[in-house]
Amino acid sequence: MEEKILSNEELANVDGGEVIRKFIQYKIVRGDTLSHIARVYHTTVEELVRINHIKDKNKIYAGDTILIPVK
Repeated sequence: MEEKILSNEELANVDGGEVIRKFIQYKIVRGDTLSHIARVYHTTVEELVRINHIKDKNKIYAGDTILIPVK
């Protein structure tokens, strides 16, 4: 899994411009699903869809990057 902790500057416009918590920047790999990613990072598919403005939760692509909230 490829992930990167974002700096405060990079977080400034996440989640409607209000920094709520820290996020990991995660690069999707072949075979990933949002439900698997959500389980691994202790979040929900709905949260990943909302934060990343994903239109179809069944269509994510290897090489794309998403933000994952860190608790």
